[in-house]
Amino acid sequence: HFGSSHFASSRCHASDQFCSRSLLGESALVCESMSSQLGRVKVWAPEHGPHQVFFTVVMKLLYDIDCVKQTFSGKLVLNFEWMLSEKEKTRWQKDPDVFKPDWQPPTVEIANAMDLSCEVTSVSVGLVGSMLIGSCSQTVRGTFLEVFELESFPFDCQHFKIKMIFTESDEVFQLHPAAHQANCAMMTQDPKLLPEYNFIDPVLESGRTSVRKLQDDFSYADLHHPTLLLCLRARRTWGSHVNKSVTTLALVSLAVIPAFMIPSEDLSDRLAHVTTLFLTAVAYQLVVSSSLPNLEYMTLMDKYILTLNVYMLMAMGIMTVAVLKTKFEHEPESWQAQFLTHLDQYSCLEAFATWLGMHAMLALGAMRARMGRENDKLMSVGWLDEHEETAVLAANSKYSVTKSGSTIFVGSPAMYQQVTQAKGDFTFWCGTWYSEDFYGPHGIEYVFISVVCDEQGQLQLMARKITGDANVPCGRITWQTTAGLPSIGGGEALIKIQVRGNIRDKEGFEWIDPYGGVVAKSSDELQIGHGTFFRLDREQPEESKAIVGSHGGNEYRALE
Repeated sequence: HFGSSHFASSRCHASDQFCSRSLLGESALVCESMSSQLGRVKVWAPEHGPHQVFFTVVMKLLYDIDCVKQTFSGKLVLNFEWMLSEKEKTRWQKDPDVFKPDWQPPTVEIANAMDLSCEVTSVSVGLVGSMLIGSCSQTVRGTFLEVFELESFPFDCQHFKIKMIFTESDEVFQLHPAAHQANCAMMTQDPKLLPEYNFIDPVLESGRTSVRKLQDDFSYADLHHPTLLLCLRARRTWGSHVNKSVTTLALVSLAVIPAFMIPSEDLSDRLAHVTTLFLTAVAYQLVVSSSLPNLEYMTLMDKYILTLNVYMLMAMGIMTVAVLKTKFEHEPESWQAQFLTHLDQYSCLEAFATWLGMHAMLALGAMRARMGRENDKLMSVGWLDEHEETAVLAANSKYSVTKSGSTIFVGSPAMYQQVTQAKGDFTFWCGTWYSEDFYGPHGIEYVFISVVCDEQGQLQLMARKITGDANVPCGRITWQTTAGLPSIGGGEALIKIQVRGNIRDKEGFEWIDPYGGVVAKSSDELQIGHGTFFRLDREQPEESKAIVGSHGGNEYRALE
């Protein structure tokens, strides 16, 4: 199972047909004669480039969050799909029940795991369009290390990160989010299981981990391992901490004020009253500290308790000084006597005003922390350099931004528009497309089209090959617009294409720019010169159109 979609392959009992459904196209249900279908499927070959592996990450459980040890435990499932080879197809046809592939994604390693277990399922086989696809999943359980940022405790926000490394070169396989499963990272846990935190959409970062490895000729080679970093983001629910600690300490410190009603001559009774309250506050400080690690900085709660302690010490100091007025009884008109008399008479009101000011500053500091620094921390990206039906928190493969060689996926149009400065959602173009005539003798080819932001900040369409050929292998960019996004029913948007003349030259790629233009016939059809690209799961187009947004002064239209 892949979230809400299912991957299955079997012989249909009634008609001996082949049926499948997968992440790459939940709507691409294929049921045809076994013999005719398998005769023209697309398969992977080594000369076509590395394996293209499509994934989803599902966080099933998050528990045992320990701020003292700075650890958390969890269970997550990684789902994978990739094309099978001709040999694997032949072997599967002979005996599907005992089929084992020649290659499958390596077992994941978690960089920040203290202990780890991983269960790998057997490989299932199915079709997406005419591509022969294998699929499997890895279930990971473990305890993970995380450095908590607690400056604003208990009004803080936290990241729970899991760094997943696949120890095989990206020359062998490459990772891409599932093309037709909109959510490439999901958290399906019931929020009531973690009442201390309110979780929001996770963020998933896809990149590479570089290592140097000794070759058989005793030279070192730089290898790049595909890497995923899942970041679960949460705001701490501060109500419990306020009720249990802040409210009690506020009442303890407020109890200092009645001590000023004791006659100043009874200094020992005054000091005994305040000292008892002071020791109570110190005991609460120890209770709060027991739930936090030893930090080199003070949390907001630490500052609050320290302020209360200083407040009580100042109260004791005022009481001690006020008793000195007895030394000036014979000089009632002197400024010393008047000052000490005033201090003793009005210290009760002054203490209450100070108490109100301290708690007003605490409330203001909590608001500034939650709305400012903590909110900014929660919305930061790029780390690789309610009893209703539980909502799925997700990072969407359509909302991606490339930074420093890594692709960052976010979960909402608002965050995507903030990063790209786009006034509208143009990700309706994203998805798996195919063309039967653009690539000439290579026949039908599948590409994944995404919306990217170029170096000038302009949005462009980019097509990356899912199926490859000797000239442009899978995983390579095949074409990209250079003058912005096409508008449905509008004119041509200039493009450039990537080609390779010498198929034996691994780095012999070059761009033809300009090559021509792409014309958007509809949201499901793009025409480039003599070729046409269609969306894999296209529907019948409507005639009505609507403006969906603008970028760079241009308006873009899509079907309603």
